[in-house]
Amino acid sequence: MTAPAQPSRNDGRDRFAVAGDPASNTCDEIILVCDVDGVIQCASGDCREVLGRTPEELRRCSWPDLLGSEESGNAAAELRRLRSGSFSTTLLSRVPVAGGDDREVAWLCCLPDTGQNLMLIVGRDVSRQFERARRQREWVHRYELAGQLHGLIVYEWETEADEVVWGGGFESVLGYRRDELPTGLAGWLELIHPEDRHDAERAAEEVLADQSAAHLTYRVRRADGTWVWIRDDASFVADADGRLVRMIGTLREVPVDQEFDELSRLIVTSTPTGILAVDAAGRILFSNPHLQETFGYTGQELEGQMIEVLLPERLRERHFELRQVWQANPTPRPMGSGLTLFGRRKDGSEFPVDIALNPTRTRQGPVVLCTVADRTERLAAENAIRERDHRLRDILDNTSAVMYLKDLDGRYLLANRQWEVLFRIDRQKMIGQTDFELFPEHMARAFRENDELVARSGEVHEFEESAPHADGPHTYLSLKFPLRRSNGEIYGIGGISTDISERIEAERENEWLKHRLELILNSIGDGLYGVDCDGTITFANFAAARMLGWNAEELCGQDHHAVSHDPLNDRVRADSECRVCKVSREGVETDVEEEQFRRKDGSLFPVEYTSTPVFDEGSIVGSVVTFRDISERIRREQAEEELRTAQAVQQLLYPRTSPTLNGVDIAGATHPAAMACGDYFDFIRTGSDEMVLALGDVSGHGLGPALQMVEARAYLRATINAESDERQVLTQLNRLLVEDTPVESFLTLVLARIDARSRSFCYAGAGHNAYLMRSNGQIEDLPSTGIVLGLISDFDMTVSERFSVGSGDLLLLLSDGLQETMSPQFELFGMDRALDLIREHRHRPSAEIIERLYRSSRDFACEDSPRDDITVVIARFL
Repeated sequence: MTAPAQPSRNDGRDRFAVAGDPASNTCDEIILVCDVDGVIQCASGDCREVLGRTPEELRRCSWPDLLGSEESGNAAAELRRLRSGSFSTTLLSRVPVAGGDDREVAWLCCLPDTGQNLMLIVGRDVSRQFERARRQREWVHRYELAGQLHGLIVYEWETEADEVVWGGGFESVLGYRRDELPTGLAGWLELIHPEDRHDAERAAEEVLADQSAAHLTYRVRRADGTWVWIRDDASFVADADGRLVRMIGTLREVPVDQEFDELSRLIVTSTPTGILAVDAAGRILFSNPHLQETFGYTGQELEGQMIEVLLPERLRERHFELRQVWQANPTPRPMGSGLTLFGRRKDGSEFPVDIALNPTRTRQGPVVLCTVADRTERLAAENAIRERDHRLRDILDNTSAVMYLKDLDGRYLLANRQWEVLFRIDRQKMIGQTDFELFPEHMARAFRENDELVARSGEVHEFEESAPHADGPHTYLSLKFPLRRSNGEIYGIGGISTDISERIEAERENEWLKHRLELILNSIGDGLYGVDCDGTITFANFAAARMLGWNAEELCGQDHHAVSHDPLNDRVRADSECRVCKVSREGVETDVEEEQFRRKDGSLFPVEYTSTPVFDEGSIVGSVVTFRDISERIRREQAEEELRTAQAVQQLLYPRTSPTLNGVDIAGATHPAAMACGDYFDFIRTGSDEMVLALGDVSGHGLGPALQMVEARAYLRATINAESDERQVLTQLNRLLVEDTPVESFLTLVLARIDARSRSFCYAGAGHNAYLMRSNGQIEDLPSTGIVLGLISDFDMTVSERFSVGSGDLLLLLSDGLQETMSPQFELFGMDRALDLIREHRHRPSAEIIERLYRSSRDFACEDSPRDDITVVIARFL
């Protein structure tokens, strides 16, 4: 212990500074009335609390004597100053109190009236404030010493002023003098390693946002230019209003082993597996973020809780008992091996989990580390695999083919139900047996030779094999293939065998029908010719000869490559490149949707064909090619594809939804007469309160008008904006269309620019008029302001005056396909009928009016689809 410091003049000034603290207004206070010699005439206030005496005991006492021998001299000097003419003086002194601790009292002495020879002395007890200031100075001194002693850098950052005050061991840790350290946050960030700076800034912003403590690790540049890992631990101080005004923290160098600890902590906190640390009593010591996210708890909520809080309530008691048993002999192992375990989230929901236990020991005692993984997705995957296996088993067991798997020694691993049915052997009993134990030796030897060939070559092979049946041997076409492990190693043979006995018999029976079939083949329109295994044409029907430009007799004996196939790279195709020859080799029918055949004169034409293998006594002897000239079909499909493409492009170009414009209900729709449409409408926004409505009609319908419509739309979209002039836009568009449009084609177009703010619009019509229907149903015709586009280059266009609109008014843009709709009695739908219907439903939404208008035209025509493109755009002012 060290002796208390003796008061000095400096100490007195410090103490009086405390007396001036506004917080001292709450201190005890007394008032003394004395004569000019300091003798107390009367006293008031809490004298016993401040001086240990009552007012009566103080009467006639000398004020300087109350202060004790050390302070009485100072008090007498202050009295002399008052008597010499000073109006007031102050003094801070220590006053001894009988039966108690000395008090620190701040005195204010004044001589209000020299004629009365009386002094007024006010005393205020500031002992508690002085003690608080003294302890604070001692604490700061100790903190500074502790920082230097333990290698800590102490800092305080005033957030509003952005001023940093440094203390502690900054020279030993970083090598900087105090005057070399930055005084603001920006300067400190410059000392942080560039790779760590962004994370440090972001962490500081997060701490400021949620008013939490900061714990950061980053690299800082020393005075010698080297980098050192620093641990930054800080907390914030808020004022009475809750504003963060100050950060107080420490910086310390992270040793190499602590860097490893930081890395370990980073691994644990960032791993995608839940991790728990539990003490011997079953209390949770630690949980990583992934586990907290999985169970819906925060780390603070879990810390100190019993581990059973993470289990369903029905399992907690049993888990507690099992935990006690395991802790008697703890060993690393998975928990609940073979069972489905469940966890319980904070919200009460349950989910399957995998848990592994690993007991360990720390300096604080035994600890169990648990890894917890959510099995929900894995169980779903396992169930999917089981379901897939079940489906595969169903497929295997319900196919007419015989399917089986064998190992390399020929032992059966699996066989489907058809194998069991055909050979009348329980497939469970035959697992592990070989063909020599199940079939006659000569058949088993043939099966084994084929299996060994597949195993040696590692390739798929096709065999004709004979197997015993109750009605005699059957011939099977067996497709055999190697079974491989994931590393490519062959571990067995798989086979799919199809009974082809009936097919072979049918081919024999069909042989005698060959002549009759030739007569039939020559009477059909598709071309047919036969090819042997060498690629030589054996027969051809009349249709084949006609399409290829040969006589039927001339074709027989010719190489079918040279006769029918187009050359491949200026040479005759090899057999291996020909799909017809492949059929002859492999005996599998092939359908070819499109290929080029060559006529005798060398010209090519497209065909679709089917090449079917021909078998004789079970052997492939060639194939039959059935082909058809598809030139016309291709032309038709190309035309249809062009129309479908144009339609798809158009549908993408039309507005997909009605636009939003303040105070205006806008809708539009088009109904094409063909796949591609020559009508066009668009909504082009030119400002938050302004929009241009466009409706055009290219003469005719189909692909050509559709392409012209796309060109017009692209130009309008590119040129119309808030500053554009419709007259210039239409003039330039006309010039482009004159160059690109066929002579017989033209485009009518109307553009209407709506200003929602001024509740008005203007329009320009190139051979296309519009209508304004007032709220009372009255119609104002808006005639065309120029001629149609695309006919002549000499073009004159004007823009209408601005029309004011009110609530309930409708702006109507319609293509001529609507009014030209014709009934079965050859009566036109007409514009009057259309306007009457709009007038009747003018109070409905624009989209509904358009739909009713279109349905009415279809009912009038008694047809579902229009014969001409119909397009309508309506803007209803609200």
